Amino acid sequence: MQPLIKNSRLTEKNDLVMKHTKSLPLLILVICFIWSCSDSASFETIHPMDGEVLNEIPEALRGKYRTEDDEFLQVKRFSVADIYMADKDDGYALDSLYQDIEEEDLQVIEQTESSMRTQLDEEFIVDIDIVGDSAYFKFEIPDVIFSLNKEDILIQKNATYYFNAKDSDGHYQIRRVSFEGQYLVMENLVGADSVRTLLNIPQDSTLENLTITKEEFERLEQVGFKRKKRWTKATE
Repeated sequence: MQPLIKNSRLTEKNDLVMKHTKSLPLLILVICFIWSCSDSASFETIHPMDGEVLNEIPEALRGKYRTEDDEFLQVKRFSVADIYMADKDDGYALDSLYQDIEEEDLQVIEQTESSMRTQLDEEFIVDIDIVGDSAYFKFEIPDVIFSLNKEDILIQKNATYYFNAKDSDGHYQIRRVSFEGQYLVMENLVGADSVRTLLNIPQDSTLENLTITKEEFERLEQVGFKRKKRWTKATE
């Protein structure tokens, strides 16, 4: 299982969230579940080899998406992020909030008598409702899963997009993205045993940093990806 907090930036955000809440059990369970579901294989090089490498994510893909289970995805010009959202009903003392602002834990973007919008950085926005001497928080925590600014590679082949995300070991994990009508469909590789069978490699062999041919990837293309999630455009 991968660690709960994957980088220092998200750790800082998590610390701030936990500072302002007594518990976020549902959010933490969701993050644990999603992050534990790692891809089944990684590759030495990007695929497909005969596609077009793009220098930005096409405008047709950009926007905020949601699933029927109220999971959110944000696709921008150069990045894709899972968005973890949570509302907190327990009030936080308004005096403590102002102290956090003075200490620059939070920066105020907008403020009225009954609400405030603050941020830790440009990606982490915290909306606050003010009732009496208490503050009530709403969180959006982005977890970037793909970034063209961090050596990830996007390839287009026909009407399908291949998001080659480079992991900490320098290997590539691939998600396949396409449209089916109004749905944006994101697919991961099938399970490890099925990948070994499709590529005719021993069942006890590692699937890290695989070197495969164009023809072997085409074999994976046919039956090697499974439908992971179907997303629809979310209204703001």
